[in-house]
Amino acid sequence: MYGLGRFPVTLYKEQWRKLLDLAPEIEDFLSKHDAELKAKT
Repeated sequence: MYGLGRFPVTLYKEQWRKLLDLAPEIEDFLSKHDAELKAKT
């Protein structure tokens, strides 16, 4: 996965599935903490 940081990140199939399963929780966190999180401009 490119674009997350300075170096590319390689995830295994199981890691992708776990990350995708957590997507609703990540979206909820982002919504609740929007004012506290920085955005790249």
